[in-house]
Amino acid sequence: MAVAEVLFDEMFDEAKQHFITGNYKVAEPLLNQMIMQNTRNPEVFQMLATICYDKGQFNKAIKTFKRALEIDPTYTDASVGLSIILNDLGRYDEGRKIFEEAQGLLDKRKGQTDPFLDEKLASKHEEIADLYFQYKRYNESLEQLFKAQKLSSRKAEITMRIAECFVKLGSFDKAIKDLKGL
Repeated sequence: MAVAEVLFDEMFDEAKQHFITGNYKVAEPLLNQMIMQNTRNPEVFQMLATICYDKGQFNKAIKTFKRALEIDPTYTDASVGLSIILNDLGRYDEGRKIFEEAQGLLDKRKGQTDPFLDEKLASKHEEIADLYFQYKRYNESLEQLFKAQKLSSRKAEITMRIAECFVKLGSFDKAIKDLKGL
């Protein structure tokens, strides 16, 4: 292994440790230095994008998450982070599209499902559903909850939330049918 690779790996490990512990003031310059060295590691971009998001630099965060996805379109943490920012900015359809594209690429790439990843994706679908529900967009919330239900092992909890959406839409029969199905 070349000296440059060893130094890069050490810098990466140090940046990651500072990132994990929330010491962004130390992590950010290390990550920027790696980017200036033309890294092709999507995790570097994902961590930097998360820091930008935390600092309220949404446009920079979006660009940086997108760069991570250019390097690896199946990098789940970047697609999830990008979809969350877009949802926070009210760009729900765009956020959902990013999330669904990443999920589709992962499914094609693996050809099999990963229960841990499925739960993580289900959780993000639930987050998006919560946003839709909060803004009384119950049909969109239902759509996300149905996706979460397919992926998650927490069927009962999600079914309760689906029933709540049906109630808000005035579809009491569907709510009762789903609850009886439990």
